[in-house]
Amino acid sequence: MRRHATLRRARGQAMVELALGTIVLVTVLMFAIHFAEIGYISVKVTEAAHSALLEAPGHKLHEWPDDDDPATGAVAQAGTDAQQRYIDFDSTSRTGNTTLTQLFTEASAMSVSCNIGGGPDWDPSPITSLAYSDNGGMRCRAEAQMRGIRLPTEFLEDANQGFFKKKHYEMTPFRVCAFGRANGGACTGELTSVLDDWGLSGTAESMPCLMVPNAPLVPCANAPFWLSAASVHLLTGLAMGWQGTSMALGTVGAMPLPMFPGSENVFWMSAAGEETAFLQPLGNEIGYTLWPTSPALPTGIVSAFYTYAYTQREGCFLGQECPP
Repeated sequence: MRRHATLRRARGQAMVELALGTIVLVTVLMFAIHFAEIGYISVKVTEAAHSALLEAPGHKLHEWPDDDDPATGAVAQAGTDAQQRYIDFDSTSRTGNTTLTQLFTEASAMSVSCNIGGGPDWDPSPITSLAYSDNGGMRCRAEAQMRGIRLPTEFLEDANQGFFKKKHYEMTPFRVCAFGRANGGACTGELTSVLDDWGLSGTAESMPCLMVPNAPLVPCANAPFWLSAASVHLLTGLAMGWQGTSMALGTVGAMPLPMFPGSENVFWMSAAGEETAFLQPLGNEIGYTLWPTSPALPTGIVSAFYTYAYTQREGCFLGQECPP
């Protein structure tokens, strides 16, 4: 009898310990899931801000030369697009929902905004100041509302006789920020970036620039490129002297066509694209009708060695090993 009583007491003690341990275990497990869901949603909010920042450079950002007005609209559009993609906190779905409901957590009111300015400073070089401008970069932020659901607000608690001495949980909504914590109920953290490399893009900035004979000051078909390059010449090459003219007149007594006295101070540019087969038609006054704008033979016929290298150019792209 004494042995059975001892076993019953042992089983009873184990049952009490299991019950008490389960109370703590269940509480810890519920809040572990809740905190994990908060972490997941926080990452999605941060992802939304990054998405906007990466999208902005894909829009039109400038008009050559020295006009960065399109960047303002591009940045705002990137923020709007990112908010629509992540309205349900998942960029891969289009559920139309504005609320994400998980086991113990609910998120809503995703907001993404981007503005021009606030990015790293970049001061254009004085010699390129007429072609380039500092648009101030861009900055993006994102935020959302979050609250706990299905979690008991009271559970075995009492200041004097309860198992827990503190209140179990308060269903108070809180704001989650893409970067840092909310300050005074507002998200102030943001991600900044330099915006635009001022590269040539679009139809107008992708045309070839064939030299206009005897008219060096007339822009070619690619006026944005021509004007930007001419602005650098205006600040660096203008009025640099007449030494070239003096040498030509002193040596042969005339300027080579289509040059004229002072031609060395005038902006000349030719940038024919590959669609022109490296050759540019000009007038007969220079001796032949084709002007080589890339390495070619003096007759205007493209060198066979250069042609072969051009056909193999993909093999040398971005540091890849070149063909023998």
